[in-house]
Amino acid sequence: MAGLEPVGPYGLGAQGSSPSVGGMVATNTAGYNNVTSILAEQRLRARFVGGISANGSVFVARKDADVTGWADLRGKRIGSVRGSTQYVNLVTAMAAHGLDLNKDAGFVNIQSFNELNLALQRGDIDAMVTFPPNSGLAVDGGYGEIVPAILSGLYDGSFFVASGVLATDTLIKERLGDVQKVIDAYLAQGARLDADKGAWVREFQQYAAAGGNPEPLTRALEAGHVLWYPNLDAQQIRQVPRTLAPLGEIPRDTTAELMERLDYTFLEKATGRTAA
Repeated sequence: MAGLEPVGPYGLGAQGSSPSVGGMVATNTAGYNNVTSILAEQRLRARFVGGISANGSVFVARKDADVTGWADLRGKRIGSVRGSTQYVNLVTAMAAHGLDLNKDAGFVNIQSFNELNLALQRGDIDAMVTFPPNSGLAVDGGYGEIVPAILSGLYDGSFFVASGVLATDTLIKERLGDVQKVIDAYLAQGARLDADKGAWVREFQQYAAAGGNPEPLTRALEAGHVLWYPNLDAQQIRQVPRTLAPLGEIPRDTTAELMERLDYTFLEKATGRTAA
């Protein structure tokens, strides 16, 4: 499946890998928006068995842009990557606050999030909606500042859930016990890392072979700009297709299909709590 990544960083399954069926990885992570898009075109033979993350969008303005609140966005050049969750959050939040991204401001579509930082630094745009650690890099670089009054309402009108754990239907059918072990280990490991954000970042960098200063990402985690969110939040997940369809990001509303792909069995057994 395009856009899906192995669950490996959490050490799930034997020797830190995710279970496989017929030699193929059968447990992956995926954005709810990606799966929503897939379901508009084809059947998905996999189910979400747990959540992973929430939040992940950060509004950053140039220091000289004089942006302190929503009203200041009028006439500003705002950059993001069209079609990304950050773009969707921007469009819907501006609408929720009485603004049209294209009529009241000027949207600048940037091809990648790294280029977005460069555009803000050069002054090609007045503000951007990006994700950590790029938001922190702009702040540390001295050319950007996070705007709390906008950040606090950035999910208004859309959704804050980001990604979850997918397991194939075949895996669930043939290795139900292994899926439960994966979720049990994932919750235990996730809780440990969530309690120590520094350790979380160090292990991420080691797994991803990512260098650089760990401080921007650590600060983002501590500030809640990215959250570990293992719940399958039905109310929030339902909002994903209901937000994307009216924007034309997906050809039709896939709420029914997406909700059928949520399997609470493993979380319920692991936590002793039933789905709300």
